[in-house]
Amino acid sequence: MSEQLLKALMQLFAIGAGVERLSNQSRALVEAFLRQQLSLQQVPEYLAVFDDYIRQFQGSGDSVTQRKKISVSSVKTLRICTDINKELSTRHSRNLCRARKKK
Repeated sequence: MSEQLLKALMQLFAIGAGVERLSNQSRALVEAFLRQQLSLQQVPEYLAVFDDYIRQFQGSGDSVTQRKKISVSSVKTLRICTDINKELSTRHSRNLCRARKKK
């Protein structure tokens, strides 16, 4: 999995945790996900990325501020998903090209 894709996923996980206000439970789930996908040496690096994003997306505020944050989070989520789709499409195209060259 590419670094760009991992960072995008950490952002998405942090947005979801921030909206739901479940950072402790979310962190445990993210850590489990990272342990399945990465070497044990890389897990702390990407957990730190997740923690940084959590700090960015969370915060206290009144209901108007919270609604604005959710709205901004929705826009960010769409942008991140678009980036992930581009990354996956690029990888898929490269794999198809490699497969065709082998034939």
